[in-house]
Amino acid sequence: MSNLILINQTIISSGATNVPVTNVFSSDYDIYQIQITGVFQNTNVANEITGIRLINSSDSTITSGYRYAYLNMGSDAAFAQTKNTSGTEILSGMRSDQLSDGASNYNFYIFNPFSSSSYTMLCGETASYDNVEEFTSTTGFGSYRQNTSITGFVLFESSADRQFGGGVIKTYGIRKD
Repeated sequence: MSNLILINQTIISSGATNVPVTNVFSSDYDIYQIQITGVFQNTNVANEITGIRLINSSDSTITSGYRYAYLNMGSDAAFAQTKNTSGTEILSGMRSDQLSDGASNYNFYIFNPFSSSSYTMLCGETASYDNVEEFTSTTGFGSYRQNTSITGFVLFESSADRQFGGGVIKTYGIRKD
């Protein structure tokens, strides 16, 4: 039997382009669930791409060396695959738009982030809506292939011209009983 243990809740401030969630990964858990709900932008934007980067034990954001692949499934267009073997984020392709178009929700699992003897892996899915692209869902996975202890992550907006308007990030540890 597994239990979710709430470790941290972070409110996404209006105007932010980077939302760090620090010191949430430890040797207490091997698997974490991250729920990001109600994410929206403070203005109407185009190409609203949001991503996740990892934070190492020196509190530095890692901006290179990621591998990821995801499938973008929109109700208005053909499905599209994206993959990268030298990315600047562990997962990209998450969408968010202004609140009047609907907020976005993301759900991820991160495996072995704190271990300095194994790679950090991520898998998850997103759901969003806007009045141009209709419903969009993304499912994907990512990895950071360095044996580095990871202690947190950053939700970021890919352009400083687009800022978050709000949302909530909850980080859970998954305890095995």
